[in-house]
Amino acid sequence: MVRIIEYGALTATRGGIESYIYNQAECLFKDKNKKDIQLDFLVPNEGRKLAYEDELDKYGCKIYRFYRRWKDSFWGHYIDLYHFFKLHHKDYDIAIGNYLDLQNINFLIVAKLFGLKTVAHAHNAYVPRNLKYKILVFLNRILGLFFIDGLFACSPSAAKWMFGNLLMTLKKNKYFQINNRINLEIFRFSPDKRKKMRTSLNINENTLVIGNSGRMVDQKNQLFLIDVFYEYLKLNKDALLIILGDGILKSVIIQKINLYGIERNVILPGNVSNVEDWLQAIDFFVFPSIYEGLGMSVIESQAAGLQTFISDRVPSDANISDICHCISLDMPAQAWANEIDRYKSYTRKDMHDIIEKAGYNSSTCKDEYLAIYKKILE
Repeated sequence: MVRIIEYGALTATRGGIESYIYNQAECLFKDKNKKDIQLDFLVPNEGRKLAYEDELDKYGCKIYRFYRRWKDSFWGHYIDLYHFFKLHHKDYDIAIGNYLDLQNINFLIVAKLFGLKTVAHAHNAYVPRNLKYKILVFLNRILGLFFIDGLFACSPSAAKWMFGNLLMTLKKNKYFQINNRINLEIFRFSPDKRKKMRTSLNINENTLVIGNSGRMVDQKNQLFLIDVFYEYLKLNKDALLIILGDGILKSVIIQKINLYGIERNVILPGNVSNVEDWLQAIDFFVFPSIYEGLGMSVIESQAAGLQTFISDRVPSDANISDICHCISLDMPAQAWANEIDRYKSYTRKDMHDIIEKAGYNSSTCKDEYLAIYKKILE
C-alpha cells in the first residue's frame, strides 16, 4: 500500500483543487475490497467544515486539523509541522503539497527531513506576484532542488510557470502531468435531466441560459461576465445568467447586477454540491478568467455538451473539443455577447467519448495514479 499525506488541498469552498481531490479519491476507492492507497489530509487547525469532508470520510480518508497558518505565525507553522511529522512520519511514504504558487514549501521541507518522498503539485498558471513573493518563489525553486522529489501539474502551462526551467529540467524524470479528471457519467448530457432541472428552477425551455462556475474573486472575472450578459440581453431579452459559487466579491457582483437593473435575469445559488445538474439546465458556459492553471470548470462544461467560451488567459490545454471557443479579454463585452449569440441554434450532443479520449475520465485513473506513485518511490 502507498500511504500519502496531502497539504493545501481542502478548504470550505468546492473549488478546483477540492473537486480534483474528491474525483481522485472517488476513483482510487471505488473498489472498497481492494485498497492500494491510503490518502489523508493535513489542514489548518480551524473548525470550519471542509468541502467534500463527509464524502472523504466515507472513503476512510483522515483529516488532521493540526497547524497554524504560515501567514498567521511563521515559526508556529514550522513548529506545528515538525510536531505532526514527529508523530506521523512512519505512517506515510509520500507527502504532496498542492500549490497555487510556490511561495511556501515548508510542508515539503519538513516532510523531507523526516524521510518522506515529496511532491509539489502545481494547480495554477499565474498568480500576481509582488517583489516579496517573487523572491520567495525564486528561493523555493532553489530549495526544491534538494527538498522536492517529484513534480505534478494540471497542465504544461502550470508546470512551466510555477516550477521554472531549472527545476523542471533537473526533475524531468519525475515530472508528471496529472489531468483534472472528472466523473464523465454524471456530467453526460441528458434531455430528461435538463427538463427536470429547468422545471425545478421555473425556466422556460426557450429561455437562453448563460452559466459560470467558480469562486467570486478577481481571478474569475465575473464582474466582466455581468457586462457580457448585459450586452447579451440586448440581443435576447429572454435570457438568464446563473453563476455557481461564492466568494469575497459576491456583494460587489450583486451591486453591479442591481446597477444594470437585471436582477430578475440573474440566479446566484451560491456553492452547490450538484454542479452537474445545473449544467444540464444551461445553454452556454462563459469563463472569462484572468488566469487559470487549467480551468476544471471548462472541462466539466464540455463534458456536459455546452458551448463553452473561455478567455485567452485560460491555458489552451483546457480546449479539448470543437465546442470550446477562445475570446480575447481585450475584446469588449459586446463582442463576447455577439460571439455567444452565434451558437444559439446549436443542437447539444453527448460529449462523453470525446472527453474520455482526451484523458479526463476519473473512472479510469487508478492504475495511472499507482504507477506514478511507485515511480516517485523508486
